[in-house]
Amino acid sequence: MVELPNQAPITRTEPTPPFEVKDDRLGDIAIKILGPVTFWGGEVTFNRGDIAHFKETLSAVAKETGFRYSGYFIEHEENLTFHISRLPRRVGLEVPPVEEYQVSLAALASSLQKVGISAHVSEETHHTPQLRSIFGLQEGYYEPRKKDIVAKIEDATIKNIDEAKIAIQRSGLDLERFGIDFNQCSDLNQLTQRLKSTSFTIEHTPQSARNILPAEFSIIPVEIYAVSPDSTYSEPAIRVETVPHSDSLEKLVTLGNAFRQARFSLERPDQSAANNIELLNFSSDKTAVTT
Repeated sequence: MVELPNQAPITRTEPTPPFEVKDDRLGDIAIKILGPVTFWGGEVTFNRGDIAHFKETLSAVAKETGFRYSGYFIEHEENLTFHISRLPRRVGLEVPPVEEYQVSLAALASSLQKVGISAHVSEETHHTPQLRSIFGLQEGYYEPRKKDIVAKIEDATIKNIDEAKIAIQRSGLDLERFGIDFNQCSDLNQLTQRLKSTSFTIEHTPQSARNILPAEFSIIPVEIYAVSPDSTYSEPAIRVETVPHSDSLEKLVTLGNAFRQARFSLERPDQSAANNIELLNFSSDKTAVTT
């Protein structure tokens, strides 16, 4: 159980030294390995009936402390666990020190106690060999890009069909992939209606991951949930676990390629190591990565 100190703003300690960034290649897929950084995980388990109140409290604590709580929810029979992860999220982006995560977890625990949410709060420990990754199930950022195009048409930033064509090309949207023939849209109004009536979200499933990964990988449905002082992000996801093997990374990159996920986490809790893996390109063959 985490000690509950007096609530106070987080004291910023010395920045963590820049983590290692390594370029590698698996078959025709170039990857970038960020880290490792020292592994740390925190867990908050509470009754599922308190989820709305928990999210409100988490948002309030993020605003009070200035800390970004990045993690995921795991469902149990009657409870939910919010797992907080420490990862090198982007090249050049500082990773807060472990101590800052510990203070932030304690601040959350204290606030939950004050608002009457009963929760078990702990730091994660592992001793047996384990490799763990989180994969989002939503492919790409097509829906937000589509909405941005629609908004620019409606506020007259995009003034005619030719400007719309240029904006769509620059955004990377492949309209044909979603059944829209741009040449059949004679004006902005017709284009807007087609865009609004078409979902640009591609969602994968745990079963589709099961069809790609060997049986030694366990697959657990989770929900990515990240809260910063000014934003909240959520996405259906899976947690993939296995006993590490020499080809584990290759199999995970195969899954990332199939799901068109440009980034996934890679944790070795037993070795106190955490990485992020970036796919710099995708292969046309979504089923395998040949080394």
